[in-house]
Amino acid sequence: MTSLAGVLGRKIAIRPQERTNWTVVANMWGIVVGRPGVLKSPAIEATLAPLKRLIAKATEQYGAAYEDYKLNQAVAKVRAEVAEKTARKQLEKDSSADLSAVLAVDKVDEPLLKRYTANDTSPASLGELLRQNQNGLLVYRDELVSLLKGLDREDQAEGRGFYLSGWAGDRP
Repeated sequence: MTSLAGVLGRKIAIRPQERTNWTVVANMWGIVVGRPGVLKSPAIEATLAPLKRLIAKATEQYGAAYEDYKLNQAVAKVRAEVAEKTARKQLEKDSSADLSAVLAVDKVDEPLLKRYTANDTSPASLGELLRQNQNGLLVYRDELVSLLKGLDREDQAEGRGFYLSGWAGDRP
């Protein structure tokens, strides 16, 4: 259920009260508890297997998009060079010529890798991942105790605030 919630992300919201417009984007929190040696990690890995297939597919798509990006970037560079030469020729003929149309070259945006999970990230890097993946992510930690002890440190006030404000899926 937690893996599925990570895929659905912010796409689903609930309205707890029938006659109001109060809307909550719920987040799923999951934890596996057991004594050492009861095979918690293999059980978690098995539940993450479908998600890992989505990750592999997204990585493959990103690879193809990145190859297209590199080609389009090279084309844009050549077009910019030609546009600059054309603009220089027009300026030689007319020093007050409007060159905005000539120099307007489409910018090529670098593709972003669609992420489904994040593991052992700092609040700053997790914030950047969430900015790039606005549907949300499944944040996976193998050891909950290490996360909680780390957040308990005095210098981790930013991290505590980040996790506390990020409990709901409708916060920026």
